[in-house]
Amino acid sequence: MESVLKNCLGKELETLKALALSRSAKQTPELYLYKNGARNILFRVEGLLRICRKIYDKKTFNVKYKLVKSLEDALGAIDHFDALAKEYAESEQPKSVISYFSKNSSNQVINFKKIISETNLCSTGFFEDFSKVMSETKWYEAVKEKEKIRKFLIRQIEKIEEDFKSGELNFNDIELGIHEVRRRIRWISIYASSLNGLVQLRKTAVKDTLLQEYLTKETVTSPYNKFPKQIKGIKSIYITDENFYALSWLINELGILKDEGLKLHEVESAAKASALKDKATFKTNLSENLRPYSVLCSEAEQTLRKFIFQKNVFEKIKRDLVISGS
Repeated sequence: MESVLKNCLGKELETLKALALSRSAKQTPELYLYKNGARNILFRVEGLLRICRKIYDKKTFNVKYKLVKSLEDALGAIDHFDALAKEYAESEQPKSVISYFSKNSSNQVINFKKIISETNLCSTGFFEDFSKVMSETKWYEAVKEKEKIRKFLIRQIEKIEEDFKSGELNFNDIELGIHEVRRRIRWISIYASSLNGLVQLRKTAVKDTLLQEYLTKETVTSPYNKFPKQIKGIKSIYITDENFYALSWLINELGILKDEGLKLHEVESAAKASALKDKATFKTNLSENLRPYSVLCSEAEQTLRKFIFQKNVFEKIKRDLVISGS
């Protein structure tokens, strides 16, 4: 049986190609791609390339990874400012402040258009280059590749634990702490969902009482926790459903804290850039419902500490992955 990664990557690239080369994309690609789910596709391609650069040729796949990451980052920046622009446009705020967010949103769209041009995303050449890399790669047979993917997933979780315990993940900073740890944890979920059914959730008859607080209705029913059907001809990598749902809860919770921190940063920037005379009072009013950075960082650290040391969720997921060995 041939490589799972090759098939998954090929499938996602075909989806991206259909979107990027469509008639509508040729006219206004920066807006069309943003509004039609390109970021989610790029996330999955990025995740698969992150795995490929670890178990295949790092130099070759890292070049493609950075290319895709630049596109996804640009879309993320649009998403960030677009949400803030819409939120403050509906509020009774000074025009100069609303203008700050809408201008930044427009600037990020312009930046994405520039990156599309630089990467040639909306040309056949972009996808032909990917095809060339894939055809020249000596892919592993599926069973051997699955074992490498399984060990890769274990190592990614171990690295998060190690960096948290050592203090390398600095929770005194929104970007280097909350955002970075959430980003790394979120990749575990993206890897699992991008492997086209290689990873499956296993239901348990006996419920883990330690995890009940994480198993909210919103989390359990999330579409992000629904995987494709099992791949025929190869044993799946199984993760206990409750363990994965807990991971999903953590990603969402850290996301709420991260977004609040980034919003506070933009409020401060908006106040500074505004034409208002009493900027300090305005900033206070605009951020009255936002918690200080110190509170957000402390809550994120305590949440993760409980998740790792009291609930032992990472250890439970690693155990699932070890049991899934061939």
